[in-house]
Amino acid sequence: MKRLLTLLFAVVALCAAASPTFAQKPEDLYERAMARFKQGDADSALADLDKAIKLYPKYDLAYSGRAQVKKAKGDLEGAFADYSKAVELNPKNVIALYTLGYMRFERQDYDGAIHDFDLALELQPNLAIVYNNRGDAKKAKGDADGAIADYTKAVENNPKLAEAYYNRAGLLMEKQETGRAIADYTMTLTFNPQLSDAYYNRALARTGAGDAAGAIDDFTRFIGLNPKSADAFYSRGRALETKGDADAALADFNKAIEVDPQYAEAYASRGLILLARDRDAEAQKDFDKYLQLNPAAKENLDQRVKYARYQRTKKSKT
Repeated sequence: MKRLLTLLFAVVALCAAASPTFAQKPEDLYERAMARFKQGDADSALADLDKAIKLYPKYDLAYSGRAQVKKAKGDLEGAFADYSKAVELNPKNVIALYTLGYMRFERQDYDGAIHDFDLALELQPNLAIVYNNRGDAKKAKGDADGAIADYTKAVENNPKLAEAYYNRAGLLMEKQETGRAIADYTMTLTFNPQLSDAYYNRALARTGAGDAAGAIDDFTRFIGLNPKSADAFYSRGRALETKGDADAALADFNKAIEVDPQYAEAYASRGLILLARDRDAEAQKDFDKYLQLNPAAKENLDQRVKYARYQRTKKSKT
């Protein structure tokens, strides 16, 4: 009988451990909630976190965990309030500080975001993503130099953070530091070759640097990932013109118009190639379409057409 009672107690103990009703410690509820959230059961996770907070209202991890669940469910106001409470209870809760800063950034409260990122970095100075996001906030405030410094700190702490190289490259382009921008776009693509915009922007940088062949290669890579980009076909067409390959340029202008029949510049550029080939009637149709889409550009177009006719006459005399 004693042995049977021992076995019975053991079974009851196992059932108690497995049953949700016995998990009454706030820490246990928190752990179970986060496990449930990871499995996709956000509602049960939220219920557990509510219980944990009711049992221990000063449990900052429960507030930050509940904020994470609320954010995933689209309750941004609730998430913001819970992250704020977590930081109030524990000013050293780095995850809550960082996420609160990011949410302030999304609300365009850039000063508040920078303040929270500052506090997070005081606690953990090696958080590359926090430097990157503080750089974004500084950029939004117009502090390009401060943003570049933060993106630099980000890649120093995580040399594989493609996003930081990409962000820094964009600001370097604005500063006309084309060589450094190209280098950063290259690093971006080394660590994230699927970030197609880096190909496009490096192509623009290479165009500015006079590297038409490199630009064409990058536009081609971008088109491979974004085959419906009229901008890319048009830009590659212009680069091909620079190299003297009018046939390929014409094909790209045709493709740009096929993708986007309202792409005004593609009509103008195609018309100029057609004019150079003595296909005046077709060229005029393109010029008319261009002016229909962009009537304010008549004077500019007239100058371009005048120069194209001059070049055609000059060529015919040689």
